[in-house]
Amino acid sequence: MLPVDDIEMIRRAYYVEHKSIRAISQEQRHHRRVVREAISGASPPPRRYRQRTPRARPLLDPVTPMIDAWLEADREAPRKQRHTAKRVYDRLVAEHDYAGKERAVREYVQRWKKEQHGAALGFLPLAYAPGAEAQCDWGDALVRIAGVDRKAALFCIRLAYSLKPFVCAFPAARQECFFAGHEAAFALWGGVPHRITYDNLTSAVQKVLEGRSRTEQDAFVAFRGHHLFASHFCLPGQEGAHEKECVSCCTSMACFRGTLGRVCSTHRHQVRQRGHPPPDGGRCPAGLRRWRVGGRRSPPPCAPRTPCACALRRANTRSNRRRRAGAALCARS
Repeated sequence: MLPVDDIEMIRRAYYVEHKSIRAISQEQRHHRRVVREAISGASPPPRRYRQRTPRARPLLDPVTPMIDAWLEADREAPRKQRHTAKRVYDRLVAEHDYAGKERAVREYVQRWKKEQHGAALGFLPLAYAPGAEAQCDWGDALVRIAGVDRKAALFCIRLAYSLKPFVCAFPAARQECFFAGHEAAFALWGGVPHRITYDNLTSAVQKVLEGRSRTEQDAFVAFRGHHLFASHFCLPGQEGAHEKECVSCCTSMACFRGTLGRVCSTHRHQVRQRGHPPPDGGRCPAGLRRWRVGGRRSPPPCAPRTPCACALRRANTRSNRRRRAGAALCARS
């Protein structure tokens, strides 16, 4: 079964980098039939097996503390004198009679550098290209549904170039509502931005690592690979408080206006989505038509993806299954 990470890499290589199916099959070592299925956008079935413990490396594990010490000492060394993966392998063979493969050393060094050097300092752009950036966040507001005050979760996303916002109310800030808000915003805009900035919200991030490295949710990786946008996560704490200033203002204003706002509904658990028409007559904002102009390949523009959570459930002796409370509620809204 193909993981969602590999599906995203295949779709990005085909649609964005314009590589052929044969080249993708040779580079990523997948059968061409599997590559075609990933390109077509077929959703993978739920995983029946997940590796919980890492595989044993009898040849590499005894020398990993030494590799870590070498790479840690390279932080103070000049750039031209630092260890490469090839240099690490040569030293292991010459000094410690390492009998393993060079590929294992290369993969370990690459993984170490990605984890340790993920917190690269940079600058915050203040001017954005059309369609290049969007910022997303959740907010809370007190709304009135059929005369009853309820707390609603506001999904807020805003384009950084045109400052065009989109606000949608949901009963809860679940992952299904998170995806449904994206689908509604993409449908209103008529396109998908190139990159979306997020806070470290649990709908997309499973674990926060050092720097900007994240362990992402599999469902979010599949959703991102379907629409082929890049994700950017803010630094935790006060260091990343200024990285999504566009949507922070939108969230505060939406929460202020949504407090005790009247929301009409035919169902007592359903909150109506309100999308204001754009002032330019309903046209797609600038820069979002990247799948409609240019390029020799183009997937269906803003092809919708069903915002649902897939999970395996085992029935008991009474043929009953346990499901998460409120999951169907959020999926309907």
